[in-house]
Amino acid sequence: DHSDIRGASNDVEFVPATFTPDIAFAVGDRETILKFNRSATPAFSVIRYYYTSDYYDIDFYNSTLGFIVGTYGRIVKWNGTNWNDDLIFLTKNHLRGVKILNKTFAFAVGDLGTILKWNGNSWSIYSSPTTNNLTAIDGVNYRCWVFGAGWSDCYTAAIVGKAGTLLQYASETQTGSWTVSSSPTTIDLNGIRYYNQ
Repeated sequence: DHSDIRGASNDVEFVPATFTPDIAFAVGDRETILKFNRSATPAFSVIRYYYTSDYYDIDFYNSTLGFIVGTYGRIVKWNGTNWNDDLIFLTKNHLRGVKILNKTFAFAVGDLGTILKWNGNSWSIYSSPTTNNLTAIDGVNYRCWVFGAGWSDCYTAAIVGKAGTLLQYASETQTGSWTVSSSPTTIDLNGIRYYNQ
């Protein structure tokens, strides 16, 4: 057994464009990436294994776009064939969660309130209203009617973190703000998932 595979809800992700649960990836400590293939024997195989970083979360937008995040600001990108480093050391803070909202819009979140934004080409540091550690993110992209502009892509997302931290994002643009929401708890929150995706 080479490494620990994380047990949080977002750490095993099926590739959505396959439309059947035939391909999945799992991530864990020591840069471990496992691939699940229903038709293979054994079903799980190690496709990447190093020693320098730990991976905490994985998300896919489609069969050619996915991200993994981990320690020391590490981000790895899926191009449909391989996993390759996409970002190293924009921040030294550990990244704990990632969510791709569309093919040109994603967020990664992590320690000390770190929020990074992806614009389809590159990552940048995004304004954060907290310095609490952020542990997970989820969100949805949907069509909405914007007065004076007509139908538009709209985004709703949420981040959770230590000491009950709750952040919300709701905007018809990719330049909206994250805001702190009143939390009913001071217990650490480690996962979030929108119910109807």
